[in-house]
Amino acid sequence: MKNKFAISTFIFSFFLLQTSCNELEKLKDVLFDVNLQQEFTVATDTSKFQGSELIDPTSNKDFNDNKDKISNLEISRISYQILWLDTTEGAASRLVHGDIDFERFDGTNRTALAKMHDVDLKSAYITNTETPIAMEAGAADKLTQVFSLAPYKARIIYSAEANQPNANFRILFRYKMRLKSKL
Repeated sequence: MKNKFAISTFIFSFFLLQTSCNELEKLKDVLFDVNLQQEFTVATDTSKFQGSELIDPTSNKDFNDNKDKISNLEISRISYQILWLDTTEGAASRLVHGDIDFERFDGTNRTALAKMHDVDLKSAYITNTETPIAMEAGAADKLTQVFSLAPYKARIIYSAEANQPNANFRILFRYKMRLKSKL
């Protein structure tokens, strides 16, 4: 009887210890939602535009404080919002085509991130809505690889073509990421 009780107690204690260790491991992971923003001003007297800007996730406090402890990083969404639009007669009112590419901080490994087609700039500006952009297959994973290694920065290249030669607008891109960090 004592042996059965001792064995039962041992098995129960082992199970409790195992469960507690697993629960403690889960508590070591902390999730953060990281939002980055990037604004491009398009001001051209032709219908085509190209610009590039660095995007630096370390500008976000949660990312910067945890960058050395990242166990998982994923980009969940990219969206755009038209902040300003020249609505004078003859100004562009549609974005015929837009490409969003990125490359590493050092200018290597250029990759297509997303494409935009037939965007009604005037409607997007008037409704002031944030619109999601479909990412190219595998691009989010490649961008997270860039954001996961020092110096953590990427160059975003935005190329667009409008329906009129006089294109003047400001577009804001938002990158929403989920960061899992070890305590």
